[in-house]
Amino acid sequence: GTLALTTLGQSTSGMIAKLYDQGWDRAGGTVFSYSRASVRSCAATCAQQKLCRSFSYSGTSGTTCYLKDSIPSPVSQ
Repeated sequence: GTLALTTLGQSTSGMIAKLYDQGWDRAGGTVFSYSRASVRSCAATCAQQKLCRSFSYSGTSGTTCYLKDSIPSPVSQ
């Protein structure tokens, strides 16, 4: 299965930079997980949470969103 990851970071101008990787996991740093209908809704939730620095979204194992307080190193799936 494929695990999609999006990383959000705050730039100096205050805009959110997005990096979307597919087929990678970033284990660790999870502070909250829950069911989400899409990777876009997972990204939107992370962007709204002050402590969220990145998230992983698994669309192959029940569409679960994992909000993270760090940006762990990537591991190929």
